[in-house]
Amino acid sequence: MRNDWSAPFGSSLGPATRGLLVAVGVVGILGALSAQGSGSAFSLLACVHDRVLHGELWRLVTASLLTAPQLTHLLFTLLGFYIFAPSIEYRWGTRRFVSFLLQVSVLAFGFETLVSALVPRFGSGVNYGPGLLLSALTVAWGRENPRAEIRLFFVLPVKGSAMVWVTVGFALLGLVYPGDVPEGSLGILVASVLGVALAGSPSPLRRSWLQFKLRWLAARGKRVAMPEAPRATKRNVAHLRAIPGGRDDDDDDVKRGPGGRWLN
Repeated sequence: MRNDWSAPFGSSLGPATRGLLVAVGVVGILGALSAQGSGSAFSLLACVHDRVLHGELWRLVTASLLTAPQLTHLLFTLLGFYIFAPSIEYRWGTRRFVSFLLQVSVLAFGFETLVSALVPRFGSGVNYGPGLLLSALTVAWGRENPRAEIRLFFVLPVKGSAMVWVTVGFALLGLVYPGDVPEGSLGILVASVLGVALAGSPSPLRRSWLQFKLRWLAARGKRVAMPEAPRATKRNVAHLRAIPGGRDDDDDDVKRGPGGRWLN
């Protein structure tokens, strides 16, 4: 884990960020070129709720790589990943960065699938799009860089701490006034909340777990008392006594040992 907050761009992109950009670009182009019918790339990768409930769990991950057929959607998605992803991977490391993306995609699309199965009127049956990852990365970037400044819509200067609330606010607004969002308004909100819960060093979720573990260990230590060592008594303590006596060095009639010591 790095101690600084910034990361270089261009050739210094982390391996996970490079892989994410390539995967979204390739899958987005394939999804846009193929028809949305059976056997197409879109039908095999999108989060189709009925298929997920029948065991096709890979859709919870691959659905985050699909973009809308419009080329502008793909370009702005890649730009968003290029802006926010490098500094997060640089700060967290590749392993935590990839784990974060997988957790957001699986939990957000999985939650939408369950809600759609329980309350069909709240689900469209099919969800896809990288908006989940972008929302979570934006929140994570704001939490890790609270004093950094970014241009919202390339115009308004916004601090990282304010960017967290802006992202969560837009997610709540989308839930109140749902539009044609392929990721689903509920999924965007879940991803934003996960960004708050999983970002930070340590994250609020990990901090809560460590505090709970510390309290549990403290309570367990009180219940399990350490056995005390037996105290020494006069009966089991061997006292040393000095025996008076001895001989002078000029006693030649007394035999000495090999080292010149007196023999008892």
